[in-house]
Amino acid sequence: MLACRPGLGEFFTQAGLADEIVIINKKDKEQMSAAMKTLRSREWGVAFVPHESIRTALLMSRLKAKHKVSFAQWWNRPFYDKRVEKPMPYPDSLRQLSLLTPFDSRLAEMFGQDDVQALRNSSQKEFVDFRGQHIPEWASMKIMGLKPDGKTVFIAPGSTWNTKRWTARGYSELARMLIAQGFSVTLVGSPAERALCDEIEAAAKNSAPAQGGRADQHDHGARITNRAGETSLAQLVQLLRTGIALITNDSGSMHAAAISGLPTVAIFGPTVLSLGFRPWNEQSVVVQRDMDCRPCGKHGHQQCPLGHHHCMEKIEAQQVLQAFRTLLKTQPAV
Repeated sequence: MLACRPGLGEFFTQAGLADEIVIINKKDKEQMSAAMKTLRSREWGVAFVPHESIRTALLMSRLKAKHKVSFAQWWNRPFYDKRVEKPMPYPDSLRQLSLLTPFDSRLAEMFGQDDVQALRNSSQKEFVDFRGQHIPEWASMKIMGLKPDGKTVFIAPGSTWNTKRWTARGYSELARMLIAQGFSVTLVGSPAERALCDEIEAAAKNSAPAQGGRADQHDHGARITNRAGETSLAQLVQLLRTGIALITNDSGSMHAAAISGLPTVAIFGPTVLSLGFRPWNEQSVVVQRDMDCRPCGKHGHQQCPLGHHHCMEKIEAQQVLQAFRTLLKTQPAV
């Protein structure tokens, strides 16, 4: 059984990753009470708890489980009988897998292998190419293949955190460049990101093609599609499989693309790769600016603490386009 927040369960069951889902909605007291009643009604062999909050620990204390496993904190010894030192030098995907090591000695040994050591969090370089790094099969998120349909490039311009969003101007300019070079663009995002995608779509349609482009106005407008707010997570994963690439912020869409290994350009602003939340995808590159004020937090902010948002404002569409070209190992005709 998997306990997760709303919107995730359908994907895990459809992908065969979980037999049963319990939805945890902290904003709905009645639903939360019903979920905890379900969890407390059974006896569990092992409860793996990646969340490190006191609130979660208190909830877990009410479960009947032979073993309760979480990351070691100075305060949580009374709540968990097995506590794992979180391996912070590694990407978060490997950190989460480390929770299995008390029950799998082979996994503990694998963390010492050279190919895993090579996956340690990387530097602040302004262009980071992950294509040379092999993610072992046991650690990979890739569980399905691609089924490209044409030359569609997906763009996911949103994020829960405003400062993690590259500019709408940058995305619309990039979309015009891609369309002028023969690609189709599809915008994706949550219902809350529909207005942002509407803005980018309108700008891409109404402005002249990027320099060197030969698409006329009618063709230019016809080749951008807005699907924001139209897909669940499970539907988004299936939709992304039909593309040739994704261009995104450091957001959930970046991780959704890793499920099928969709080549990904990720644009990082307030967050940095040393935090561990890189695209867990062998076919990925990261574009960012090396600035003293980065990172300004683990998740970014709703507004730039310094008031300038240079970490995103200083990234140009041409830089992202070049990363896209590098990713696909192509030089599209202009």
